[in-house]
Amino acid sequence: MLYTAVCDDDKNARERLAELIKDWAADRKAEVCLQFYDCAESFLMSWPEVPCDLVFLDVKMKSMDGVQLAGKIRERDKNVMIVFVTGFRQYSLCGYHVEALNYLIKPVSAAKLLPTLDKAYLIYNSRRNSFLIASKGPDQCKVFLDDIYCISMSAHYAGLFTADTSYMVRKSAKGLEEILPGYFVRCHRSHIVNIFKVERICRNTLVLLNQKELPLSRNNAKRVRDAFIEFQVR
Repeated sequence: MLYTAVCDDDKNARERLAELIKDWAADRKAEVCLQFYDCAESFLMSWPEVPCDLVFLDVKMKSMDGVQLAGKIRERDKNVMIVFVTGFRQYSLCGYHVEALNYLIKPVSAAKLLPTLDKAYLIYNSRRNSFLIASKGPDQCKVFLDDIYCISMSAHYAGLFTADTSYMVRKSAKGLEEILPGYFVRCHRSHIVNIFKVERICRNTLVLLNQKELPLSRNNAKRVRDAFIEFQVR
């Protein structure tokens, strides 16, 4: 069940999103639970007791706005997928620090929304079903694939790097490539990257959402660029 929230003080905007999301769910045969909020405070009163995997936030709301709400969500949960929805294009960069999934301009069209929902559902399924057991010092930890930014290879070991933590797992590059989903791409002989965590592709490097840079080899450049176009929602 994909728990989805819409937080917008515009009733018509909420109803429009609800209609599009329900149509998408019926077409994809996806189970979605929709919750609606007319202000940020209302959302915070019910969450996290009412679960939320994906939230659509209006940027401009009375009292607490969507950007402030996104910051409060990230203080407690780094996995909730956030999509900003607004009529103001000047806020297009407001989601950078909270790793927003996308930014949609009102009135939201199906052409823009449906790919965003497809991407969210792919992430949701990978997060729900896929993880690696890795070591952090003496501890064994479950690391969800969606949280991994990149993987660094060294002999028969691999370093798994999330936004702020690193882990070790005893697997070869070939072994990892056999089990990782298609959005993990080899960008260099010693590095595998989660394409969802790539902010931009430069000539010889990749810049991730946390500003970490990875080398991009000539042999892998086309594969990485193709994956970036395939998986990223624009």
